[in-house]
Amino acid sequence: MATDMIQAKQKHQSLAELDRLLQQLIDDLEMAVQAQDWTGLVEIDTQVNELVHFCVAQGNIKQPMIKQKVQFLARLYRQVIEQVGQERDAVALQLKQEKQTQKVANSYQIASNICA
Repeated sequence: MATDMIQAKQKHQSLAELDRLLQQLIDDLEMAVQAQDWTGLVEIDTQVNELVHFCVAQGNIKQPMIKQKVQFLARLYRQVIEQVGQERDAVALQLKQEKQTQKVANSYQIASNICA
């Protein structure tokens, strides 16, 4: 009987620890997005994947507090993917504009040399 209570307490503590770790990753992910720390996002992504896979493998995903955090992470990821896509598109447009500006400058330089 005492062993069952010890195991139950350990399970509760481990669930509380998983909950704490998930919340920390949520916080880290939100901060990295706000700071546009794309390198940091890659590292956080690895940690999130490992922890979510662990939760699923251990069956902890069925626990309401863990499930809620994982679902929140999924929603947050959708937002991150959208924001990263917008950033990528903005950078691609900027590079295209810079390339066009460089072509115009080169054409002007060539024309100036011919006329000189």
